[in-house]
Amino acid sequence: MLHTSFRWVLSSTVIFEREVEGEIQETRFDFYSNEQILLRPDQIDEQIESAISCLLTHIQDMGEKESNFVFKRIHSLTVRLARYNPVGGSSYIPTPEELVKKEALVNVQNKDSRCFLYALASALYPSVNKNPQRPTQYEKHIHKFNTGHLKFPLAPKDIAKFEELNPDIAMKVLHYDADRVIVPLVHTSHLNRKHEVNLFLLSKEIGGVAGNVTAAAASRQYRHHYTWIKSPSRLLNSVTRHNGRAIHVCFNCFHRFCSEDTYKRHKMDCIMHAPLRIIFPSPFICQSK
Repeated sequence: MLHTSFRWVLSSTVIFEREVEGEIQETRFDFYSNEQILLRPDQIDEQIESAISCLLTHIQDMGEKESNFVFKRIHSLTVRLARYNPVGGSSYIPTPEELVKKEALVNVQNKDSRCFLYALASALYPSVNKNPQRPTQYEKHIHKFNTGHLKFPLAPKDIAKFEELNPDIAMKVLHYDADRVIVPLVHTSHLNRKHEVNLFLLSKEIGGVAGNVTAAAASRQYRHHYTWIKSPSRLLNSVTRHNGRAIHVCFNCFHRFCSEDTYKRHKMDCIMHAPLRIIFPSPFICQSK
């Protein structure tokens, strides 16, 4: 079976040296990057840079401690892989507190595995009462979507199949990466459909093993839950400088536009490229003299 999704960690054994009673002693230390979830090939370069930056930070911190250790050399680098099978949406998962404060998501409290359909219904048939999270008001709309032979909970990779079955709907999905940064997960290849719906995929760990990094990565399991992004501006206002004004966000590259016309022109070109996230250069890159 071919697996296209992985959890992975970059580890390094580093040799430090220090002087003890006039003699130079060498000591080895192991360092680990943050665990990454690789879902698409276009994420590889970004995740590698993030993992290396994380290791460099740990190594630098070690050298700055009052232990007189001085970095000498890298002894080994190891990539630890574990299969990762996102099962798609599931029953209700509470919205993280930092997102609750933004008031940007509608999180339907369904008890079955069809949260994708409930999130979609909440977008296309908005609640007329003060409790948009209640699933009963959307149940009459669920049957309006063509689901064909799709299995629920719906995996992110199957959203394109859903779009084929529903030619008036285009879907985009964001989620948190391993660093708790909002990044694109699924981006539609369709323009000018009647309905363009933006979703946010929440995740919750339901199992894990402490201790050995390889064992922990292999055993962790997650539940996922789709929510509707009612207000992209509020969701991403912490990284904008528009002082509360409504903005248009390209969920493929995260560029932001004050003008709707400029945004629409940008979309026509950007949709031809794989999703990406703007990142800043590592602070540990050596400057030329």
